Amino acid sequence: MPLSFRDFLSVGSSAEYKNVTRDQLQARLEDVQDFPAHLRHCLLIGTPASGKTALLFHLACKRAALGQGPVIFVRHRLARNDDAPALPCGLSAQDPLLENIHLRYLSSLGELKTFGACLHLLKSPPAALIIDDFSRFELTSTEDSQRQVMAALSYLRDAADWASDERSRLGAKMECPLVVSDVQGAAEGPRLLFLLRRWLPCVLQLAERDDVKQLAMASFTFEHHRLHESLRVALEVDYDSRHGIVLKGIREHQLRP
Repeated sequence: MPLSFRDFLSVGSSAEYKNVTRDQLQARLEDVQDFPAHLRHCLLIGTPASGKTALLFHLACKRAALGQGPVIFVRHRLARNDDAPALPCGLSAQDPLLENIHLRYLSSLGELKTFGACLHLLKSPPAALIIDDFSRFELTSTEDSQRQVMAALSYLRDAADWASDERSRLGAKMECPLVVSDVQGAAEGPRLLFLLRRWLPCVLQLAERDDVKQLAMASFTFEHHRLHESLRVALEVDYDSRHGIVLKGIREHQLRP
C-alpha cells in the first residue's frame, strides 16, 4: 500500500468548510492519486512549530490502525520535554491501536545509524519507520557532520527497504516507508537538502501561503518525477489541540517557475 496525502491528515469533524461539505471534501481527497511506489521514502519540511510532528503522528496512527505490524516513531531524546502531539480526530488516548506505535528516543546520528543497522533484530518488520526533526540529531553530533548524515540515512533507508522485502515475503500488503521531518531552514541548506533528497526522493512542504497553512509536494519533486496531475494540489490544513491537524480545503498547487 503506497503513501498518500490521506495518510498525513483527515478531514475532521466540522460539517462545512468554505461552502464545501465534509463529504465533498473527503471525496476530493480520495480523488488525489497515491504517491508512486518509488517515492515511498519521504521528507517533510516546514518551519518550526508548523505541525510537522502532528502530521507524522497522524501517519503513524493511520499505519498502526491497519494492524499490519508496528510503527517505529523515533524522536530526539530532548523531545521528551516537548508537548505530546495531538491525537488525530476521533482517536482517544485509550485506543488500543496506540500500542502499535513504538516510540524510541535517541541522541545522535550515530545512534540513528546503529538503530537502523539493528532493525532486523525486531520480532516483526515495521509498517513504517518515522524520524522526527532530523537536524536535531545533527546539531548534537560530535563527529564529522556530513559523514554522519550520510551514514545514518544510508542505514535507515536500507533498514526500511529490508522491512519492505521482509513484509512482502510474509504476505503483508504494505511496504515500510521511511518518512523523515526536518526544519525548513535546515533542510533547505544546499548540502543537507542534497543529502536528504538522495535517500528521500519525495519532498513535502508544510508552508504558510496567503495566511493559510498548506501541505504540498515540492515543485522539484513534482517536476523531476513527472507525476500525475492529481498530485499537483495544495492541502489547506488547520491545527487545534482537540482534533490535531485536519484538512480544511484543497486547491491547485501553483508550482514555482
